[in-house]
Amino acid sequence: MRRNGLRAALVAAVVLGLMPLTAQAKETDAPPQPAAVAARPAVPPPTAAPVLGPSSRPGPAVVDTCADRDEALRQAKRHGYKAIACHQSGLAPNKDSIASLKATVAKVATTSPRQGLTPQPLPSWCADHLDGNWWITRRDGCLVTTGKVTVVDTRGTWRGTLTYHDVRYVYNRGGIDSVYQFSITPWKYEGTGLDGMTLRTVPTCQSNCTTFATTTRDTLVRDVIVTKEMGLKSTLVNRGDRGDAVGRFTLDFTVPGEVFDRQERVDSLPLLCDHTLPGNNTLPGCVFEGYDPWLGLSYSDPYLGRNAINVGWAIYTGLPSHLQRLRDPSLSGANGDRACPSGASYPRPDDHQCDEYPFRSTEQGAKTSGTPFAPRTFGEGNCPLTGSWPNTVFANSYIGAEGWARCNIPTSHNRAGGARLDAFYRDERVQSGGWFNVYTTG
Repeated sequence: MRRNGLRAALVAAVVLGLMPLTAQAKETDAPPQPAAVAARPAVPPPTAAPVLGPSSRPGPAVVDTCADRDEALRQAKRHGYKAIACHQSGLAPNKDSIASLKATVAKVATTSPRQGLTPQPLPSWCADHLDGNWWITRRDGCLVTTGKVTVVDTRGTWRGTLTYHDVRYVYNRGGIDSVYQFSITPWKYEGTGLDGMTLRTVPTCQSNCTTFATTTRDTLVRDVIVTKEMGLKSTLVNRGDRGDAVGRFTLDFTVPGEVFDRQERVDSLPLLCDHTLPGNNTLPGCVFEGYDPWLGLSYSDPYLGRNAINVGWAIYTGLPSHLQRLRDPSLSGANGDRACPSGASYPRPDDHQCDEYPFRSTEQGAKTSGTPFAPRTFGEGNCPLTGSWPNTVFANSYIGAEGWARCNIPTSHNRAGGARLDAFYRDERVQSGGWFNVYTTG
């Protein structure tokens, strides 16, 4: 029995010794002792390439303004009209219209009166997403969809249908001023009851904004783009203000003297506007909240490269690159105290500071994450290292999404990294609780 027990213990020890060093360890655990392997690279590989293209948001619901056609006909008769114009909007483009839609998107920036605004070309990615959904980046949103106007006389007889392309573009170039651009292109005419049809557009702000755009009327011609723009000036200009800004064009299709229109409303995707960023010199501004911005750091940056290398090693070994901002000073301070304790427990060489990741200003920081695991310390600069690459890229061989990394780096690089992060928060308007992404390059 004693021999069998000894054999079992030896087998267990061998199995445990062969297990990969992927398990997390508690802060009180002693570092494992890996076998020597190949030399560690000078810098970590660049992290996963950022997805800098747009992300999708649901487009508008399909609307039929004559869902109750009998009531619409009664109203037309009461007003002395001979027919009604019924709208269907928010229709997904079909394969027959794709080529025409792409041509429309390419031409939108070169057409129409702009009501005093500077013409803006559509983003190149707008033509890549002709599916009836909104596609957004942090400050640009584009929607390409299809609509129909059907004319029916008061006896219920169909007289004609106009199919059109609807392209909506919302953009912000910084500050509280945004622009909502709406373009409509008559594409397909059917029937004989559409001669002389005009489009009246009425611009309004629906929430937390004002506009100086005015009502206009245009005669519709096949394949001729009509583009309207309205400036959206946010009214959320007082410290602490926060809310949405939404623009709307009300569309009125008529054949003068004959057609009673069932008006359609086309809204912009809401922009989140605020004046909540900390600091005396910050200004109000607007972004699309549903798009998480990207913070990029370069190993070759002469001012903060050592900060980027520490972040790169941290992400490469499993720490999260998708972070959530924390703006509570006491909590971020607690994160910093745990990640980089002062005094003899983690000494700093002259002209060096402790650099931690995830950043102390995030929910994933060393304290607020609630992790029980010890820090991983990379062999860059004045950071201690045991073992060799790839079994130990850091002193204690902890791999995975929990825990944190720290390293002593030159003071100038640590300060430049902090300034870069603060500028990113400000420029991208990352609010408390807002998510963002981090990536590194060579």
